[in-house]
Amino acid sequence: TIKRVQRLVDLLRLLGLSTKEQVHALRERYGGALRLDELLHSKREDDPWRGAKSAWAYEDDTDDFDMLQSDPSTHQERGEGREDGVAGAGGDSNRHRDRPSKCRGPITSLKLMSRFVSGTPDPEAFLKLPCLRWINLSCNDDLEGSLPSTIGNNTMLQYFAIVRTSLSGAFPASMSRLEHLRVMGALYNYFEGDFSQFSNLIRLRALLFSDNFLRTSIPTEIGRLKKLQAFYLSSNQMVGTIPESLGDLSSLHSMYLHDNMFHGTLPQSMTKLFNLNALRIDFNDFRGPFPPIEAPYMGLIQIDKTHITTLPPFEFYPDIYRIDCSFIDADGPTPTLENNLMLDTLRFQSVGLSGTIPPEWGRLSYIDTALLDGNSLEGTIPQTLSNWTRLITLGYSENLLTNVPAFMGDFELLRSLRVHNNKIK
Repeated sequence: TIKRVQRLVDLLRLLGLSTKEQVHALRERYGGALRLDELLHSKREDDPWRGAKSAWAYEDDTDDFDMLQSDPSTHQERGEGREDGVAGAGGDSNRHRDRPSKCRGPITSLKLMSRFVSGTPDPEAFLKLPCLRWINLSCNDDLEGSLPSTIGNNTMLQYFAIVRTSLSGAFPASMSRLEHLRVMGALYNYFEGDFSQFSNLIRLRALLFSDNFLRTSIPTEIGRLKKLQAFYLSSNQMVGTIPESLGDLSSLHSMYLHDNMFHGTLPQSMTKLFNLNALRIDFNDFRGPFPPIEAPYMGLIQIDKTHITTLPPFEFYPDIYRIDCSFIDADGPTPTLENNLMLDTLRFQSVGLSGTIPPEWGRLSYIDTALLDGNSLEGTIPQTLSNWTRLITLGYSENLLTNVPAFMGDFELLRSLRVHNNKIK
């Protein structure tokens, strides 16, 4: 336990993220056994890792304290067999001789999730750990300040997660140099400004900026990210229109743009998003028709609270499980959904649907939520809907429907039923 705490305290001090009070408290708890400068020392004056404890950091075999991970090759490449006896926390050089070589190298992974890390990032910290490939500082509410520009020197970085912290300010322009970056996760923070510096990082798989204070438009250069699979900008203050280049994101699986201030029409280039699995554009000022995206893997569509004038082409989405098209400006006949047998959530509130409820809906045996309020549906509820045995919530108020079928009494899971303002006799 003492060794684990030593590593943590030393690394926090190296990164400038631990207060003297925290260090003092740890000293007191573990009987003053912490030697805070031991791992920050190297016996070789010409060692390029001098001053960074990570050069000799080890992980215990049974240690679930996954804060540190080392590069397997660096000691062999530098020809350092540790004849001088410097090993781990200053222990015996033979002690870890039988351990895998992966435990002997400069630090490549920094994981401090939910470690009660506080303070602001030290600009010198990223200069001292140039081989980092993985950084995760998520779920540290007291981690504040802005990202230093020196992070651009960590050109080997592949994964960077700072989710649910108090970090703020703009993303440094120097991050455009992180050419190996694959995942950038910065959800639930206080970041501002734009993110155009990420548009040239062609290895990116995920760009996750939801729940911040970004007030900018999507850069037209975004189309360069051909490998991007997840693009999250929801719950920001994003403005402008969707660029045509968005359609060039041919690998995109999920795109969340909801709860922003986007406007204009959706570009026809979105029809090229063949691999799209989840799309949320709700709570924006989009207008005009929904582009006919033929994405056979589509599982979720939410376009509610927009001014979209046509419904998506559901016939192309055999695996879709959630449809939310409520409160849009579309109107016309009710879709049959005969190919959407995996649906469990169906929301068509105030869409302008007319005609009768299609009997084909009875094949949707996984439905647990169906909200059809505020339309012009007429006639009776078809008998085929007796297959909706998993139904929990059903609303068809403010229509022209004429019955509440008896089979609804057999829906043992039904908890909410709204039928007011119809023509029920």
